[in-house]
Amino acid sequence: MLKVIKKHFIPLTLIVLVVNAEILQDIQSLDVPESSIFFLETTFRHFEKGRFELKQREACSIESAALHHPERTIFVIYAAPGIVPNLAPNDKFLNILYTYPNIKVVQAHIGRYLKNTPVDSLYWNRRIDLSPYKVNHYSDLLRTITLWKYGGIYMDTDIIVLKSLNEIGDDFVTYAEKGDGIEIGVIGLSTSLGSIELLDLILKDINKRYNPNNWTALGSTVYFRWIKHLCKTQNLENVVHKSCADIKILPSRYFHPIYWKSWRNYFNRRYANEVLRASRESFTLHIWNSQSNKMWIKLDSAAPIINFAKKNCPKVFKSLTNYF
Repeated sequence: MLKVIKKHFIPLTLIVLVVNAEILQDIQSLDVPESSIFFLETTFRHFEKGRFELKQREACSIESAALHHPERTIFVIYAAPGIVPNLAPNDKFLNILYTYPNIKVVQAHIGRYLKNTPVDSLYWNRRIDLSPYKVNHYSDLLRTITLWKYGGIYMDTDIIVLKSLNEIGDDFVTYAEKGDGIEIGVIGLSTSLGSIELLDLILKDINKRYNPNNWTALGSTVYFRWIKHLCKTQNLENVVHKSCADIKILPSRYFHPIYWKSWRNYFNRRYANEVLRASRESFTLHIWNSQSNKMWIKLDSAAPIINFAKKNCPKVFKSLTNYF
């Protein structure tokens, strides 16, 4: 059996991860289909815990994407700057996900992943590491870099997929009507000319204007700026359901039917009908983990989130004993 023998953190070295007695492959060594769906783990919490594991709602999110897209490869990318010791090769949720042939768990060494990109200096100069929003900024930057490298669909790990996104097409962003901005929890950008132009503009802007004290500096703020540029408008509400440079501007109800301030509605049976109505046209749900991560609900509850989980991540749900 392969073992990790180093038990200390070494900055900027190769990650060695053992899952099911195998070293996780580096995504950059693989042939990545353009139609892939990507999830990223960028919290670095595995460094602190000393083991690699998935939480049940993260696993539910990944399973739902695989269930509704059997023809697509689902990549779960663990991004980190160094070695993670004492891994959990028998992690229950990882083993459940491995029953889906289209799920691949891989690693990305951040330094190598950003090398020769328009933003590699942000990493090597440690500018992001000094930000009070380090985790958020790495998450936002790496999703953009992943789409820039491979094209495809990115999803947050607090997204539950309700149905296939294939009918939407390969190039789309979501306009947040209430916040007047761009939601980046689900993004589809292929290697089309319009998407390449958008991603190039975003990455060059990030490299030039990076503000470590702005929470959304690498995410919705910069996407909003350059989507408006491509659409030649300051009011994106005018172009919802239309395309700019072949990129569709879609309404938030398609992916985020419940506004983040109302996240508790997912966990309250009194709002079951309201949530069902709101999500009637939705392809995904966003359960807003930053707000809901401490809210646990019994498996026999009539809360909307239980019904969604039972239907869209059935294997993960079946494995649970008390709470979701």
